[in-house]
Amino acid sequence: WANSRHLGEIDLMSRSGVTLIAVVRGQKALTQPPTGFQVQSGDILVIFGNHAQLNQSLQLLQLGPTDQIADG
Repeated sequence: WANSRHLGEIDLMSRSGVTLIAVVRGQKALTQPPTGFQVQSGDILVIFGNHAQLNQSLQLLQLGPTDQIADG
C-alpha cells in the first residue's frame, strides 16, 4: 500500500504511534525524511515503537489504513 505514497499521506506516527527514524534506499540512509518524501519499492523504513505499534505500522504499510481496508 505504501509504495509510491508520500510519508505525509502514510502518516505513520498518528496512525500507528511509531517514530520514523530514517529511510534507507540502496546504500544511502536519509534521516528525518520530510513528509513529501515518496516511498519506493525496496526502501527500508527504520522505525521505533513498542511491539503493538510496530505490528500496526507493518499492517498499515502493507494494507493501508483500517478504514480504507473495510472500504476496499
